[in-house]
Amino acid sequence: MFHSIFISFFLLLFISCAVGNDWCLTRNYVEGNPPPDTNGNGLADMCDSGCFPLVISGVYFPDTTWQSANLINNKLYLVKSNLGGIVELNNDLDAVWEANLTQNGISLSDHPVNIAYKKGYSTIIGALQKIMVIDWNIFLEEANLDNALISQITDMHTEGFDRVAYVEKNGQTYLAIAGYSLEPIVDFSTGNVIRLYDPNFINSASTTDDPDFLVFEMDAPQFIQSFFWDEEEQKLVLVRNESDQQGLIVDQFDLETQAVTSSICYETEMEIEGYTTLDDGTQLFVTGERDGFIFVQEPQITEESFLRTFSQKEALYE
Repeated sequence: MFHSIFISFFLLLFISCAVGNDWCLTRNYVEGNPPPDTNGNGLADMCDSGCFPLVISGVYFPDTTWQSANLINNKLYLVKSNLGGIVELNNDLDAVWEANLTQNGISLSDHPVNIAYKKGYSTIIGALQKIMVIDWNIFLEEANLDNALISQITDMHTEGFDRVAYVEKNGQTYLAIAGYSLEPIVDFSTGNVIRLYDPNFINSASTTDDPDFLVFEMDAPQFIQSFFWDEEEQKLVLVRNESDQQGLIVDQFDLETQAVTSSICYETEMEIEGYTTLDDGTQLFVTGERDGFIFVQEPQITEESFLRTFSQKEALYE
């Protein structure tokens, strides 16, 4: 339902470049500037670093810091960390609904991360060393957690913020939880872990160490900002930085083989926090910048033209 937004609303134009080792994403506020020379499919050639530049337009929300982009029932919800809230955007990327993560006027999280939603299951919001279990329909109606909060589960295995998503493995549904991880890379192991939990225990668990709650653990890349489940590809999409708080890599992670199967690397000096693909293939990127930038890139190239295998980008892990 969002494909129409990318025809008429462009407010800012961001133009990519590929000169030397400079960052490929540069800001240009002059509306109407043409894109740089491309390779015939609308995307500029790869930067010297081996990452793609972004040929994009965008909008911004002053004094807003986004954390993730979430598609729920064909509606777009962005999670923001300043004041801790969730905002629904319409087809024109205007805010049409906003909720606070408060209960009886007290904030339960000033820095939520993302939303795990699956019909028939409680909705999960990741936060600092905990996950919040909520009733999504009540939350939509009341725009706070006064009556929507079911429970809060303490995460005993992370020092930071939880990233959450409902996923599938071996035909079963699980709740996936992971952290950001600043641990150095040694032999392709980052110290980051994706954990899969039995959703049957979500409404009753008090900690992630409750008996029988944890089912699987697997090594994962570091610098994960958010992730979501790709139902069509049956892969977990990792949205992460190339280095601490900088750059953008989008990985497809296979839970069966417990490995990254493909990646897209974009060159940007901003901290990308969230990413999603809309129904028409349009890509949406949200940043951790204080000015609340949302980047929009229309469908321009085929998947095969920019997906690279994990082995082809090993240099990123050296």
